[in-house]
Amino acid sequence: MKYILMVLIIVLLIPLPVTAQDDGIFFEEVACSEVVPFLDDSDDKYCGYLIVPEDHNDPASLEVEIAVVVLQALSDNPYPDPIIYLEGGPGGAGIFTVDVWMNHPLRQTRDIILFDQRGTGFSYPHLGCWEVFDEAYEDETEAFAACQARLIEEEQVNLSLYNSVQSAADVDALRVELGYDQVNLLGISYGTRLALTVMRYHPDGVRSAVIDGVYPPHLNAYEVQAVTLSDAILALFAACQADADCNSAYPDLENTFYALVDSLNETPLEFELEDENGELVLEEIFGDDLVSMLGDRLYDTAVIPYLPRMIYELSQGNDETYLAIVNEEISEIEPEVTGIDYDLLDEYYDLSDSDGLHLSVECTEEVFFSNLDNAFSNIEPYADQLEASLIFEVEGTFIQCEMWAVDGAQDIENTPVVSDIPTLVLSGQFDPVTPPAWGSSAAATLSHSFVYEFPGVGHGSIYAGECPASILLAFIDNPTAEPDSSCINAMQVRFE
Repeated sequence: MKYILMVLIIVLLIPLPVTAQDDGIFFEEVACSEVVPFLDDSDDKYCGYLIVPEDHNDPASLEVEIAVVVLQALSDNPYPDPIIYLEGGPGGAGIFTVDVWMNHPLRQTRDIILFDQRGTGFSYPHLGCWEVFDEAYEDETEAFAACQARLIEEEQVNLSLYNSVQSAADVDALRVELGYDQVNLLGISYGTRLALTVMRYHPDGVRSAVIDGVYPPHLNAYEVQAVTLSDAILALFAACQADADCNSAYPDLENTFYALVDSLNETPLEFELEDENGELVLEEIFGDDLVSMLGDRLYDTAVIPYLPRMIYELSQGNDETYLAIVNEEISEIEPEVTGIDYDLLDEYYDLSDSDGLHLSVECTEEVFFSNLDNAFSNIEPYADQLEASLIFEVEGTFIQCEMWAVDGAQDIENTPVVSDIPTLVLSGQFDPVTPPAWGSSAAATLSHSFVYEFPGVGHGSIYAGECPASILLAFIDNPTAEPDSSCINAMQVRFE
């Protein structure tokens, strides 16, 4: 009898495995229009909230609600492994891309799962820093400090827990709670970092991964951010010079650009733009602004062919193409789809990005491992016109992170992800923030990876026409076989 009692005591003292009931994790289905106000409640999708602890290592920590939309496959016999889309940023909200995925070819045979990462979109808490729009604060740093104080004191948020490791645990929990054995990850930009983190810590639940515009954890991004942007700008100049028509129309583009930057820094160009109320307001563009603008527009594949013309026109005092680009008259516009109230989408669009989440991730995982002196040294060999503008942005991030004061990541978060999960690695030739070399670097430790660079493309290759789309579809259908990539040979930038 004494022996039996001892056994019972020992059994009772052994911690029970964490179950879906006691780990604080569950999925609650809610009408789509209640989760995402701009969606209807048609029966081709379902929505809800994934409830997780703020700290996956502490089930008693603050409850986090992850907004989820599942677009069900259009086929009557869908494959059992869905696509989980991982939005970029960090800070972007995946649900706001729902119109892209409503009629996407991938949805023909697979469910598409969209979710707003912890801290953004319709998830709660939202780490938006609305203070940056408040003129009561003297500068952006002061506004972010006020945001930080509000989130910590009023929302009781632990800003150090909004990072890739915790988000990767959210992704795996979502897979489990929705009842899928395996999923296909599709990440763009920062979403590739999140995909790689899921592959590092939760590999059993991943059938395949697509990483497009790769942001690998082992590269100290802020030490080379200014260099990366500069290299993309120089690649544009080189491509124009190599193209007979472009070089004839816009000769010596690089030096023309540098002279323009110097000129605009001396005497900015004035022009009129419509404000949010539709009223014309006078704006100025300085040379340093133009450098930043050029880097930003290299994201957009549809705009890239017009950039040499824009530079030359501005050098002659003509702002026609510049205004067309700024007003997004050239950018490719996605057709509207049914089931979305676009007026409401615009109304809620401020939720689609989270400054606080961006800072928490970048300060924890990148700035923590980076050195500002190295950033200055790396950009020093480049033209002054590039250095002055681009290093200023990097320096600002270091200042903000010093104020944000989150915990640094573990050393493993600064090492390559080693995996044999089939992975499609995609990059655009002119990507100004995640260059092709980063994709190749990540692929070096991904033993079953296929790596492609698309000529003429900026940031986000899968949106850049039929060729990348065909490679994506072929890979998802059979991720262990190399897809036919012969269509890349016909791709090139055609300057206007």
